[in-house]
Amino acid sequence: MSAFLFLIVPALYFDHTIIPSRDKESSAKFYEEILGFEGLGEVEGMREVRMNSATILFLMDSDSGPYSQGSRHYAFSTNRKKFDQIIAKLKASGIPYGDHWKTPDNMKGPSRKTRAIGAKGKGGSVYFKDPTGNLLQILTY
Repeated sequence: MSAFLFLIVPALYFDHTIIPSRDKESSAKFYEEILGFEGLGEVEGMREVRMNSATILFLMDSDSGPYSQGSRHYAFSTNRKKFDQIIAKLKASGIPYGDHWKTPDNMKGPSRKTRAIGAKGKGGSVYFKDPTGNLLQILTY
């Protein structure tokens, strides 16, 4: 009897999320010292910590900054082919999407002006909501 080993390569990877905290500096220290994540400094008012080569966490003070309302989301990254397939499925399904977390229903796709920051730098991005209302982001680098 032969044994087969299948390698499953996912088409989507978890890229980043924004985590609200009472104190982003204390939270960053926790993730760095307890979980061993790499501190990356601050970007756009948030502290970044790298979980692994493909995933970062953005830590923000929960009651301040432009990101305090509506920006909490789950971001996934993929290759350009899968990215284009997802946008086509959103269009075909009539699911509203947008080019920015503030406008996840403006029916605009990614553009050079709306490149988003993710775990691997800046990339093309589209935002939309799942049936429960959770904000999702798909990136391609």
